[in-house]
Amino acid sequence: MATELVPTSCRGRRLTGALSWSLCMLALLSFSVPAAPAADDGYRGVGADAIYGNAARRFGHLEYVGFYASAQQHWNFTSELSPFTNLTWVSVYRADDIVGRIKQAKDAGVKAVLSVQPHVFDQNFRKRADFMASLGALQQRLLYEGLMDSVAMIYPVDEPLSHAARSNATSRQQMHQDLAEINAAIEALFPGKPIGVILHYSEIFRDSFLIPEGYDWIGFDCYYSLWDCDGKPMTAYYSRLLQLMSPEQRLMAVPESWVRYRDFERRDLESRSMYEQRKQRMITNLRKRLLHHYEIALSDPRFVAFIPFLWSMEAAPGQPANSGFGVDQFVEHFPTGGDDFVQSLIAIAQQIKAGEHVYPSLKLSQ
Repeated sequence: MATELVPTSCRGRRLTGALSWSLCMLALLSFSVPAAPAADDGYRGVGADAIYGNAARRFGHLEYVGFYASAQQHWNFTSELSPFTNLTWVSVYRADDIVGRIKQAKDAGVKAVLSVQPHVFDQNFRKRADFMASLGALQQRLLYEGLMDSVAMIYPVDEPLSHAARSNATSRQQMHQDLAEINAAIEALFPGKPIGVILHYSEIFRDSFLIPEGYDWIGFDCYYSLWDCDGKPMTAYYSRLLQLMSPEQRLMAVPESWVRYRDFERRDLESRSMYEQRKQRMITNLRKRLLHHYEIALSDPRFVAFIPFLWSMEAAPGQPANSGFGVDQFVEHFPTGGDDFVQSLIAIAQQIKAGEHVYPSLKLSQ
């Protein structure tokens, strides 16, 4: 019988053990990009102790699930989502509000992502001169309230490089410098807490792209297609990130769970039957992409979190409507297929929360 080969980079993963041959090869295929064949000395034979014996060891790397912005500003769905999530996204400014939201998370039995963007950046994405004092005061308050153990991750700023590029007050280069200083301060004030970032997909294949210094958990967003995100599959973006990540850094998956109104609304001259058929294709494809994204996240042990974007997009009272709607409106807007999507999403979340993952096993055609 021929010796089975597995990339050495797949062996001895921290927290998860070694990869099985089948899982490792799936990960290798999923994240490969056009390149020269690997050299023979980059592979080793697989020993008996490298084979997974159960699903917990195979998929146990995927620890967290929770919706982006689930407890942001006027949105506060922590308690509602807690039966099938173990993470909530706290993004408010006032210390009293932060404490209140994290206490809600603690009472609901979930951990909190703590977004500190307004404490470290101004509205033009310039580093605040008093960021250290602001972070220090927040840290002291959380210690006083006994809430530090309820924080799972610190999130300094959303899509930092793309926001910096669009700002007249800063630049990508300046953002890199600012984040190195800010993340070092966060690491000192919140020791042991991972620092996370979600990047805009358009940054990742820039010639000059580097992951900003100091991040532990890294993800990106693209809401067009898993197979054609600006001409590349999403696995190519994950592969690019992995090339630039250290062995200790982890990945976050950000699956799509929202719809833009401009894509959903009936078009001029579109018949009712054609409109209903298009909506059916839309929700069917969204569900397929959700399952496929879950499959990707289960297939590589570098993934630690599954962060759907997002549960709700309802505007604050008296404010203009947002550009789309979240999964909380899917059943209403997709009478056929909307409930299937919601139930699939809840099932995935429950599996991650309980640590009882079920591999979707999608057909190759999907």
